[in-house]
Amino acid sequence: MRVSNEKGYALVAVLLTITIFMILAFSFMGQAANSIKQNKVIETKSQSVALAEMGVTYFQLAVQNVFKSNHQSIIAQVKEARNKDIKDGIFKPDDEYIQYAIVLMIEQFKSKLKQTSISIDGKPNAKFNIQYSENDIHSNGKDIRITFNSVGTENDKSTTIGTTMTIDFSNLMSSDGKGEENNGDQELKLPSGNEIADPGNLKICSNSQTDFTNTVCQINGSKTFYQNDKLEFDQSIFKVTGALHFQNMNNKDMNHSTLYILGSMTTGNMNSLNKSKIHVNGAANFGHFNGNGLTDSIIEIGGNASFDNMKLLRSTIYVDKYKANFGQINGMNDSKIFVNSDAVIKGLDIGSNSIICINGYLKIENNFNNNSNSKVYAKNSNNNNVIKGDGAFKEGGACSRNSGPSISWGDPSIIADYDYKY
Repeated sequence: MRVSNEKGYALVAVLLTITIFMILAFSFMGQAANSIKQNKVIETKSQSVALAEMGVTYFQLAVQNVFKSNHQSIIAQVKEARNKDIKDGIFKPDDEYIQYAIVLMIEQFKSKLKQTSISIDGKPNAKFNIQYSENDIHSNGKDIRITFNSVGTENDKSTTIGTTMTIDFSNLMSSDGKGEENNGDQELKLPSGNEIADPGNLKICSNSQTDFTNTVCQINGSKTFYQNDKLEFDQSIFKVTGALHFQNMNNKDMNHSTLYILGSMTTGNMNSLNKSKIHVNGAANFGHFNGNGLTDSIIEIGGNASFDNMKLLRSTIYVDKYKANFGQINGMNDSKIFVNSDAVIKGLDIGSNSIICINGYLKIENNFNNNSNSKVYAKNSNNNNVIKGDGAFKEGGACSRNSGPSISWGDPSIIADYDYKY
């Protein structure tokens, strides 16, 4: 009986052992099956995430391409609008021009960005979709916000990445005084009366010299040239420490030259001034400016001034403190005249983009033709077409000699924020 009991115990032990091993085996098999299933789910989800990220990258590049291809042209439009305002005597804060740039850029984004669905080559069930509406492209202060969803899908699994791109325009323009004054803006700044620098002490001119072509020299004291003296100024810098008097220029133009006169100046008829400068500390009396008149030139007068008939193109005349008399102004484009006292103009044919500021009483004796965007200001005038009053001459007014600070133009930054939705 003892032997039989021992055999029975052994059989039970064997059956228990087999049962335990079978339970462990089934457990391992179940875990393995679950792991395989989970790996397949993770792999599928990873594919949809990768596709959604691919869509984000795709659309970000599309936004950047629209921005970069339109950035410079939009800055040019903003500059043009600002320059026009300055010419019209309107001075706006920088923020208004920044908002104008934002409006122009949003127009470009809305017209050129598209909702997109792109399938992946070789995987017909794999694709990404870019989803947004026009309202998702909007302004928020000095930013442009573009909000979109990129949905990556493979088979029936999908992942959505919500993305907000922010384009910061706050550094687009800065009135820090460091911007270039002559950077192509063509700002029509009012003259200040001291734009022509004193050339300093120069070598003494020859006593008999009348042709000052390619010459840099000065005359100490006063100098008078007579009718037979054939004066020529071309690539010249000519300084007189006293008064300068000469007769007609004998059909000679003045080109790329500077005349700096510390006393008074009296001339007969002159011809064209091309890219030339005349500074006179005292009174000045000019004859007719024949030919093309003044082109890209500056005349600054410290005393009383008189001018016979003339034309102006991209030129400046400044008369400080004393009266000025003008003959017939037969044409004036992209030019400015500032007289810090009373003035008389015989007749005026004013063209485009020009401004005349008379800080006193302006008398126009004959015609006044203005069929463009040019402006004529005076404290008072006999002509109803003149804009009268003190406002234009106050700080910030059209004739305050304040063209607004120079502008530094920046490059807006682009950042993105992501929100994954599985």
